[in-house]
Amino acid sequence: MRRLLWISTIVCLVALACFQVPLGDSARSRVDHRLDGVWLSASDSGDEYEAYFVVPFDERVDCLMLAKFEIENGELKQRVLHVARAWTTEIGAATFVSFERIAQMLPKFDGLRSFVNARLEFAPDGTLVARSLAYAKAGLRGVKSAEELTRLIAGRLDDSALFEEPVKFHRPDPANAIERKIRDQFLNN
Repeated sequence: MRRLLWISTIVCLVALACFQVPLGDSARSRVDHRLDGVWLSASDSGDEYEAYFVVPFDERVDCLMLAKFEIENGELKQRVLHVARAWTTEIGAATFVSFERIAQMLPKFDGLRSFVNARLEFAPDGTLVARSLAYAKAGLRGVKSAEELTRLIAGRLDDSALFEEPVKFHRPDPANAIERKIRDQFLNN
C-alpha cells in the first residue's frame, strides 16, 4: 500500500516535484531528540515498510535515511534508500520537519532545490504521526520564502485542508523478527 508521506518524499527526492521552500532555517534550528533512532510504518497487509533512521548530525540538523522494504517470499528486500538532512521548526505549538536531499548541498548541484515539509505529532503511546503539507490543494504553490510559508501555516494550523492524510510511525518491536531485522540493518551499517 502506498503512503502519502512516502510518496511525497520519494517524488520530491527523486523527481524534484515537491516544494521549493523549506520551513524554518536549518542554521537556527535545534535537533529534536524525540526523533532519534528508527521509525517504521507498515502497510495494512504487513508486507511493506517505510523506515526512517534519524541521527543528529550536529546540534541543529539531523541526518535522515529513508528506506522502503518489502517482504517477498518470506525475505526482507530493501527497495529504495535515500539520504537527506532534516531540521525541525516550531510554529505555534506545532512541530514541523523539513527534508532536503543531501545531493543539493554539493557546490556543483545545478538542479532545482526542493523540500518535503511535514507536521509531526508525538502521541502519548510513543508513536509519531506525520502529515505532509498539501501544497496544491492548500494553495501554497506560489509561496516564495520560508518566512511567507511559516506565516501562512501559522494562521491555518487547525485547517485539515493544509495537510495530506496522516501516516503513523512506531518504533521497531523487538519481538517482531521483520522489524528487528530492519532496525538492525540501519544500526549495523
